[in-house]
Amino acid sequence: MSLINDGDYTGKLKDAGFSVSKQGNLLLNLIFKLKENDHELIWSGSFVSENSRAYVVKTLITCGYTENDLNETVLRGRALLDLFEKEKEVKLVVQNETNEKGNTYSVIKYINDLDGFGKIMLDQADAIKQLAGYNLKADFLLAKSGRQTTAKNKKEIPTDELPF
Repeated sequence: MSLINDGDYTGKLKDAGFSVSKQGNLLLNLIFKLKENDHELIWSGSFVSENSRAYVVKTLITCGYTENDLNETVLRGRALLDLFEKEKEVKLVVQNETNEKGNTYSVIKYINDLDGFGKIMLDQADAIKQLAGYNLKADFLLAKSGRQTTAKNKKEIPTDELPF
């Protein structure tokens, strides 16, 4: 398959299924057809860690998965593709990557809702609860000063320079 330019594309889910990686890890594969140029690209998500499983679940929801339990779906023998909203379009962020052998591929880096916001917007009370664990003042001060925010340079800033 030929490469496509890095960028955002609109895609529709064409097929969905499972495979096993070379390391023996279960993968969920989603195959998308791009609206702009009829190319097909595959996205694979791993179940190897709690974070990767959470990302797979978020991706399934973004793509219109209609069930509540992937395990139960598979056990019932239902075709995975049949359990997604029909004709749902998503935004695919595509980038070209070169592997260790020097081969370059177009890959889906992110899958987002077309509106860019996701399905669930938090109300103010929930947003306040979610933000409670973050101290963003240092991030804003560093960004406004033109310096990049890192854990290291946050520690380097004398506390008397931070107005909080």
